[in-house]
Amino acid sequence: MDEKDRVYVADTGNDRILVLQAHTEFEQITFTPLYAIDGLSAPYDVAYSDGGTPFDAGDDAIVVANTGRNEIVAYALEGNGARRTAALGALGSGDGEFAGPTAVAFGREAGANTGTVYVADAHNRRIAQVTLRGGALRWSGAAEAGADVVTSLDTDHWGNVYAAAPQQGLVRKFNRALQPVAELRGAVARPRSFRIPFTTVRDHRDGSVTRRGQASALSLDTWADDRGLALWNLGVSVEQLAITGGAAPSAQFVLTDPADVAIEVTNTATGQVVGRRALGTLDAGAHDATLSGLVSGGADAPNTIVRVTATARYAQGATATAQAALGAGGAGTAPAAAALLGHWPNPVRESAHIAFALPAGLSRAATLDVYDAQGRHVRALGTALSPGTHHVTWDGHDDAGASVRAGVYWYRLEAPGVRLGRRIVVVR
Repeated sequence: MDEKDRVYVADTGNDRILVLQAHTEFEQITFTPLYAIDGLSAPYDVAYSDGGTPFDAGDDAIVVANTGRNEIVAYALEGNGARRTAALGALGSGDGEFAGPTAVAFGREAGANTGTVYVADAHNRRIAQVTLRGGALRWSGAAEAGADVVTSLDTDHWGNVYAAAPQQGLVRKFNRALQPVAELRGAVARPRSFRIPFTTVRDHRDGSVTRRGQASALSLDTWADDRGLALWNLGVSVEQLAITGGAAPSAQFVLTDPADVAIEVTNTATGQVVGRRALGTLDAGAHDATLSGLVSGGADAPNTIVRVTATARYAQGATATAQAALGAGGAGTAPAAAALLGHWPNPVRESAHIAFALPAGLSRAATLDVYDAQGRHVRALGTALSPGTHHVTWDGHDDAGASVRAGVYWYRLEAPGVRLGRRIVVVR
């Protein structure tokens, strides 16, 4: 669909692309046929591009996965029709060749389309990167898809790529350079499609009109009584955090979305933050941030926790946190005072990791529990906790094993003379 509510349909069995005008009024949606693009061979998917200038029709285009001929075809959109401008492909596994192109999508940057085209190349098990520029299609490269067949590709506001792979039962997420950054697995069965909705935003203060990708997505499973269409919240997560480097340590981690990132170092023996550094805005993908000036004693420093916090670039974006202990003394060494060291991710979709520290000399063991917003007990996470630094996982279930509903919860650490609590948000 484009910003004028025109819908482009790959009518595979009739070897054509249908273009329809959608009309929405209250809860009713109707479609008016506009025109058809014929002369294709089993087109399996079609992608629309605003040419980088939303609301300016002069450079609008579509690209079709013309599966029956193992090629992709580009068309310029002109008035009430389309003009073929370029084609790329032949049966094969080399550069510029395809073996069953099954899905296509245009790249994005800050919401607008770029000239990058992503192509799911089924039998070669790869996602190709092609450039549409000056009316020509040029091969740019390819990366492993990690799936037998990808049935849909889509890009979000920042240009991250989402690939639905029904045979593997997952949706795989890549950054713009096709580096894998995340997976949605288990909560989907055989996802046929995964789409990011875009809306038109009018700012009455300055008269500007923009297209903005939403912090949500729709997945379509193979339809059944217990599954079908599902709505997902999108947001950043900090994955695979590790501290390396000996005397010159650094924090290595993967971001699943562009985010504003900061590093914080805490001494668990005192509970004090000993250093902070803002890293600015980082793209999705792997990063390596030096800890020089934040950590004294190198990567073997005892009683030290490094926390990486990332705030998503979406409006009212959620915050994700990951942390790792330094050295052998980082875990199990008793601090001077009890402290909650935070949880991640935030908000929580499936499970949360909660970190905390307990001092030596406790007269009795400490406890960690989860409560709902009304103060009712939900889950006991620890009933005989000893001194030291701990990491506990809450799987989002109550004591009876049932999944909790979306909402606000609290986790509370209790020790002799100490009661500490923090809010945690669960989304479904």
